[in-house]
Amino acid sequence: MLRTRRVKPCTLLMLLFAFAEFASAGVPSGILSGGDGSSYRKAIVVNARSAGPQAGLDAQQNYLRQHFGQWRSLGTKVVMHDGRTYCIVALSFQNRRKRTVYFDISCCWAAMLLKGI
Repeated sequence: MLRTRRVKPCTLLMLLFAFAEFASAGVPSGILSGGDGSSYRKAIVVNARSAGPQAGLDAQQNYLRQHFGQWRSLGTKVVMHDGRTYCIVALSFQNRRKRTVYFDISCCWAAMLLKGI
C-alpha cells in the first residue's frame, strides 16, 4: 500500500522562502534526471547531494522556466510518499491551463533542513 504523508507547515514555509531566492546562473549540469514530472512514478529526480541543496533548488526553478515558460505558482508542497520525499509544484498558465510537477528531492532533503531552508 502506498502511503502519502504531509510535511509540517513550518517546514513547507522554509522551502517556499528558499524558492524566492533562486538564481538562474551557476547550476551544475546533471543534477536533474528521471521522468517528465507528471506523477510520483515519473518524478524529476534532483541529484544535488554533491552540488548542495541550493544547486538543486536552482535546477528545479530552471527546469520550470525552460519547460513551461511563463507560469504562475499556485502553491508548493513537500510530501512523503512511499518512503521518498517530493516537492510538488502546482502551476497555472495564461490560457487557464494548470499543471502539477513532481520533483523527487529525497537525496537532498536532509541537507535542505540542515541548511535551514
